[in-house]
Amino acid sequence: MTYVAAPANWRLLLQLPSMWRVTLPIAQDLPDATAVSRDFARTALSTVVSGIKDDEISHVVLYKVHQRIAKAFRVGRVFLAGDAAHINNPLRGMGMNGGILDAVNLSERLSRIWRRETSDVDLSLYDLQRRGVTIEYVQKHSIHNKRNLETNDPDERDRFVMN
Repeated sequence: MTYVAAPANWRLLLQLPSMWRVTLPIAQDLPDATAVSRDFARTALSTVVSGIKDDEISHVVLYKVHQRIAKAFRVGRVFLAGDAAHINNPLRGMGMNGGILDAVNLSERLSRIWRRETSDVDLSLYDLQRRGVTIEYVQKHSIHNKRNLETNDPDERDRFVMN
């Protein structure tokens, strides 16, 4: 994972086994059809590496950044975890890691209930605990990471790189 911090042209580069995933911002007024075109992708990627050819671009998709948290992670027998419970920008993997921790927390609670080691009251604590962590940590830090990546203040950017 590589982050390139720049106020208007930040980049997120993720190396996968057979390709790179590149995330970058686009202008709000850019039409969607233009943004997903191969020509636009090639031009945008040229800011990262030169000489990209069409056959080297697997696919191009638009990803709209949201910062939202569900009002509840449990309603009766229905539970939310991961992106169903909280959506945030992809910087530093806060959403993915938070989602994995949601699943671990919930599965441990369900397992204890199934083995009759605790009552279903324990399931209400899932909502309280994981939603609280999401508000106080996942969302807070993902918003902070994006703000720091886009900052014009060099001192603030240096502090971000050090953290």
